[in-house]
Amino acid sequence: MAISFSFTRIGSFESCKLQHKYNYIDGLRTGMKTIEAFLGSRVHLKDKK
Repeated sequence: MAISFSFTRIGSFESCKLQHKYNYIDGLRTGMKTIEAFLGSRVHLKDKK
């Protein structure tokens, strides 16, 4: 099983190990997006068109 790392994932682990466990190990998501995640996904959508 390959594990991918990102700045967000590493930052999550550094700031709150329990939050990191919930999000990345247990797969629990809050359903809320940060403004950065929203804008990033919009940029990538535009690139695909």
